[in-house]
Amino acid sequence: MKPIQILRLLIREEMEYYGNLMKTMGSSSSGEVEIDKRVEELQTVEGQIQQLEVTPLRMTTSDDAKKLDALHARKAELEQQIRDIQGVM
Repeated sequence: MKPIQILRLLIREEMEYYGNLMKTMGSSSSGEVEIDKRVEELQTVEGQIQQLEVTPLRMTTSDDAKKLDALHARKAELEQQIRDIQGVM
């Protein structure tokens, strides 16, 4: 296993632990706050993607293409984080 995979597993276990702890305390607001933050960031990323995608091709540089690829990767990462948090809740 790669170190990043182990780190992700540890983070997920910690999130599950705190999620269960919050449920036993009668509150899942911490998870909801995390989801809200991720959704807000996701909306920002989606806005940036839309802005780059509507740019006429003649105005697009290789840097724009790299930025678009990075934004798509970040979007997928945020969507996965939201799913993971929802799974814990």
